[in-house]
Amino acid sequence: MSANPENQIDGYLKDLERELRGFPRGRRLELLAEVRDHIAQARTTLSSESDAEVKTMLERVGDPADIAAEARDRFEVRTVRPGALEFGALILLAIGGLVLPIIGWVVGVILLWISPAWTSGEKLLGTLVVPGGLAVPLFLGVFAVSPGLGPMERALFGVLFVAPVASLTYLAVKLRSRSAAAIHEAASANW
Repeated sequence: MSANPENQIDGYLKDLERELRGFPRGRRLELLAEVRDHIAQARTTLSSESDAEVKTMLERVGDPADIAAEARDRFEVRTVRPGALEFGALILLAIGGLVLPIIGWVVGVILLWISPAWTSGEKLLGTLVVPGGLAVPLFLGVFAVSPGLGPMERALFGVLFVAPVASLTYLAVKLRSRSAAAIHEAASANW
């Protein structure tokens, strides 16, 4: 019995996890659990766990890149290289209200919805960013520092400021994740 089977399997699973970047967290964990179960079941059929037998077993399970590509097709997971459309959407959602009051934000929402980079839920979240993006809380911030405002008004200002920042940060992180997956996928295809 070799001391390497666990290392080989861990390395295989790390490769698979890297290939699954860009997948929603729940789906990625589900796929990894399925493959772990499949490996555990396949291990029970090995006569010994020599390096060669474990390597052959893992080859039968499938190449991590192929498993991820099939899962991308099956679950319609997008890997997108962000372009001007995606960056424009994020910028206009954030500061469109400062540039062109309300119109800039509306254009940002339109760009968000026509982009293939985000899921419908993420597009809905982006749409719910306060119209005008950060313009509204910045405008209200002038009044928030006035001594006549009570704690409720100041809390409202905080929510109006934090909501767009949190929403846009979430969308940017998702875009970056999918971008990294697209770059990795393109690099793998070129090998």
